[in-house]
Formats: sequence, structure tokens, C-alpha cells
Amino acid sequence: MELLPQADFVVSILPSTPETIRIFGGDQFKAMKKSAIFINTGRGDAVDHDALVEVSIPLMSTDTLGSEE
Repeated sequence: MELLPQADFVVSILPSTPETIRIFGGDQFKAMKKSAIFINTGRGDAVDHDALVEVSIPLMSTDTLGSEE
């Protein structure tokens, strides 16, 4: 968490496990620079998408969103 404020890019490649569900949430996104770019190519449930929209990360790329049933 202490490196998030320094990062220009944050890349998530996490699998879907009980430990990774919504591991990226409001606290993590608020800790990021306003100019940071968040890229998610891992499982969609690792990201709290409501929190991502709420903090308005300027550019976001995601491979998957939410449930992948």
C-alpha cells in the first residue's frame, strides 16, 4: 500500500481467490496519484468497480468486470 502513492501505473494480474476478491478498493484507489493509470488484466472480482468509478481514475483498462460465470 505504501508504494501506491508513488506509482504512475498500477497493474493487476491477480487470479480469483477468496484472498483477492476486491483487493483493489476505495482505500487503494484513493492512495494512488490522481494521474495514475490502473490496468487490470487479471480477474474482474479483484477490483471494487464502484470504488474505481467513485475516485475517477483518469484512465482505466480492464480485461474483465465482476462475475465471470
